[in-house]
Amino acid sequence: MAGVSHFASMEVEGTPQMTGRPTEQIGFVDAVKKAVIHNYANFNGRASRSEYWWCLLFGICIAIPAMILDGLTGIVLIDAGAGISYGPFYILTGMGILLPGLSAMVRRLHDSGRSGWWYFIGLVPCVGIIILLVFLIQDGQPHPNDYGEVPTNTL
Repeated sequence: MAGVSHFASMEVEGTPQMTGRPTEQIGFVDAVKKAVIHNYANFNGRASRSEYWWCLLFGICIAIPAMILDGLTGIVLIDAGAGISYGPFYILTGMGILLPGLSAMVRRLHDSGRSGWWYFIGLVPCVGIIILLVFLIQDGQPHPNDYGEVPTNTL
């Protein structure tokens, strides 16, 4: 019995040691600051689930008023057909949130130990977006990986 506990406490060199995930989720405002201000186009490191999903919600929350403004002004810059059109407010908003949103997604993929190139699996018809969504929903690795330390959920 003593031998079993001796082996259970041994650390094998080269294997990642569990450090645990952050105990608190990052809040909406802190996640937006981290994604838009501190990591605008930073594709290195890792992002927690809460950081990524808060960032996505922020993008949606500023895209909707932009679409409403485009509808109220009636200005159409791109007519995509089928009643879908894009105006200047939506286009500028989309250009402004494209890089922070993409970099947050890449860092979220890094958190699960995947390369950011997995983003392109979303282009595969029918199943690609589902696979990408599963990757983004999964919990990150609870230990440092090739992309950095476990995200701390602090600024």
